[in-house]
Amino acid sequence: MFMRWRSDASGKRHGTLLRIDDLQGVTMVLEHDDDTSTGTQPARASERRLMLVLGLAALLPARAASAVMRLTSGEWPPYFSEHLPEGGAAARIVVEAFAREGVQAELGFFPWRRALALARSDKWDGSAVWSRNAEREQDFLMSDPVMEVEYVLYCVKERPVAWKTVDDLARYRIGITDDYFYGDAFDAGVRQGRLAVQAVSSDEQNFRKLLAGRIDVFPMDRVVGMTLLRRLPPDEATRIVTDGKPLYRQTLRLLLNRRNAANAALMERFNRGLRSLRADGRMARYLREATGGVDSGVR
Repeated sequence: MFMRWRSDASGKRHGTLLRIDDLQGVTMVLEHDDDTSTGTQPARASERRLMLVLGLAALLPARAASAVMRLTSGEWPPYFSEHLPEGGAAARIVVEAFAREGVQAELGFFPWRRALALARSDKWDGSAVWSRNAEREQDFLMSDPVMEVEYVLYCVKERPVAWKTVDDLARYRIGITDDYFYGDAFDAGVRQGRLAVQAVSSDEQNFRKLLAGRIDVFPMDRVVGMTLLRRLPPDEATRIVTDGKPLYRQTLRLLLNRRNAANAALMERFNRGLRSLRADGRMARYLREATGGVDSGVR
């Protein structure tokens, strides 16, 4: 899936997600709207749109004019989703941070494991957004923090989970999502065999496993969890609860592939755009609006 930006008659910008089957390249499309009116005015409007596109392209730096930053991501509403306006709040931040530096960016949505694998390949430039760890730093440049999140534990209320430390979770069947990072203490427990985990490709699958009794507990971001619960039928959503205690807090960053020499300069430009978004308050506003009143837990 890709994002395309358009303006309506009032000048308001709209983001549309397009499916492109050929993942080897990007096709730039100039769209002419159907118009049922007569006369020459529609043609002139199309000419003006074309001139505007060409004029903007001439002002962009060479890399931006000749290519698009192609970034992978995955379903993580309300921050990332192909079903949300502008791809979600964090997607909007990433795209606008690049745009402030004259760089066009597009997002493709995949299962998270595939998103990371594609970002390591030469087909895509990077991925949004991920926590920092040593393995990822070998392959990727890491941006300044795009956002901070807090993980809590979800369970079904008829099977409550009692815990104070990560070690207390050893007696439970734990669901995790492929390639998510749940903190050093949790990761060490998994590596050392003290925690019994079952990995699947999406958070939604883990909620289904909770409801089916196939796992006992599932750690995930507080806001994402509440967002996904709103999509479930009410009789199912009311069964899933959290005690609200934080398991882990982390900052999430844009990744750009180290093998592309041009990405170092592009990361600097992205960070400048990110600082600009933070300074004028837009970053905080986008994230605040996305939570829909749900307390993220991050202070």
